[in-house]
Amino acid sequence: MRDLDQISNQFTDMNVLLVSITGDQLQLLADWTKTSGPKYGKVVSDQGLQVSRMYDMLGADVSMMPGTAPGHTFLLVNRAGIIVWRADYGPYNMYIPNNEIIAQVRKTLGS
Repeated sequence: MRDLDQISNQFTDMNVLLVSITGDQLQLLADWTKTSGPKYGKVVSDQGLQVSRMYDMLGADVSMMPGTAPGHTFLLVNRAGIIVWRADYGPYNMYIPNNEIIAQVRKTLGS
């Protein structure tokens, strides 16, 4: 998330809003975002995992804690709510180079 802060302006330039989804409690997130959380976009508390289920981010192939926490999944969702790009970087790859994410989003958007 900190790395995405470094390139958040590139997403803004592409008219892309970054949203991080986590199963953490809202109060924990509120405290964390004030002290060291990301400066970009939004952070969503998905304690009931409804959003994570909807976007299929809980499976053993994407999450280090299958069924209980979302994995390292990147989605590009258009304004109609349709996924136009997806990349699952879990459960064993904890780091994705920024340039890889930017390149994939640019390619999908045709920019």
